[in-house]
Amino acid sequence: MKKKTILLSSVLLISIVLLSQIISGCASNKNKEQSNPDLPIDEIGAVVVAPREFIIKDDMYSAEILVGVKKTSVDPTIYLTYQSPFYEEYEEDGETKYRLLKNGDYEEVPVDKDGKGIYKTACLSHGDFNYGGLIHYELESGDIWLPFESHYIVGSTGFNVTGPDAYVIYRGEENLINVSVSGYPLEMINVSIDHGSISPAEFGKFKVIVNGDYDKVVVSIAINTGDGVKELGEQEFVVRDR
Repeated sequence: MKKKTILLSSVLLISIVLLSQIISGCASNKNKEQSNPDLPIDEIGAVVVAPREFIIKDDMYSAEILVGVKKTSVDPTIYLTYQSPFYEEYEEDGETKYRLLKNGDYEEVPVDKDGKGIYKTACLSHGDFNYGGLIHYELESGDIWLPFESHYIVGSTGFNVTGPDAYVIYRGEENLINVSVSGYPLEMINVSIDHGSISPAEFGKFKVIVNGDYDKVVVSIAINTGDGVKELGEQEFVVRDR
């Protein structure tokens, strides 16, 4: 199988196994559980753990897709591609089945001791990316091919920091400033100030108090990516007396 290194957006870490649609695709096989004792179909399930679809360029995208297969010692082989269509779908004996494309350019994903595929790639460009492929179980009773597909977006982030009077903070008062970062929820945003104090207030706002003889202060914005803090930039405010 031809291997391919795909450079798309920072480190893409995916524990790839089954997506939810494979359950319906395998539903017609449930009555064959006894003929596939190594991989009982009625015990296959899929859980996607907190994937983020919007990723800042050079940041890390991570998703963990867990397979819920019990009573099996069979490790899957996982084939992944960014080339659409990701696999061929066909009908056989009244059942929907899947196979690799004859001229498909697939990468085989390493599988860890828990049966999860771990995929890593350096992601260096902006764009809207779709990927997919097939998970292959080779059993004594026959082969099982299970499809998966997913999607993510890589872009540049923008942030906005404004006060009640644009970029002015009033000395000795509680000033509410608005903070937002595109693509990231408020709980992932870190806000700090070089002089004075800043603390969360109502949703999307922070309370700033500046005392002392300062003409200007700087509010810094960062995001907590889960793999560390990424600095995004800063906004300068003028300090004035009422």
